[in-house]
Amino acid sequence: KVIYLQDNKLKNLPENISLLNNLTELWLDDNEFQEIPKSIYSLKELQYLRLFSNSISNVKFSENDFPKLESIDLCYNNFKTFPTDLTKLKSLKYVIMWYSDVEKLPREIANFKKIKVLNLEGNNIKTLPKEFSKLKTIQKLSLRNNDLQSLDLKPIWQLTNLQELDIENNKISEIPTSVSNLKK
Repeated sequence: KVIYLQDNKLKNLPENISLLNNLTELWLDDNEFQEIPKSIYSLKELQYLRLFSNSISNVKFSENDFPKLESIDLCYNNFKTFPTDLTKLKSLKYVIMWYSDVEKLPREIANFKKIKVLNLEGNNIKTLPKEFSKLKTIQKLSLRNNDLQSLDLKPIWQLTNLQELDIENNKISEIPTSVSNLKK
């Protein structure tokens, strides 16, 4: 059910990996992938996918891909914009993208309907789209070590299930009174 293939020099995976119908976790950290291997798209039972520290700069998904995927780790890759296609994965609850050069979050981020944890630590994010306020299921949000300059982040204050907010080490100079809207 679990395969660990970290710390190799893999650039792709063989097609026959798709025959592993019961695979629930796949760890592909510290390899040389430039994209998510096509051969894993048919792994319908996959729940956890780690592609930490590769050279991925974009992802392409459809709504039929990875129907049970709950967690994806894309830390230390080469994104500039948050990959919009991630929001097509309807089962995602945990998205981890530390230090992946993300500068901008798309409006489509509102399409995450089950998201609980969004960790965007160590990127270059300056603002949040207003659609961010539609992440009604989010419980933990990390924007630590980004370039946020203002905490007048109305989208955050509307997240009624938010329990943990980490905005340490940004460029915020003032805390707005709306911080009291975070009641959980």
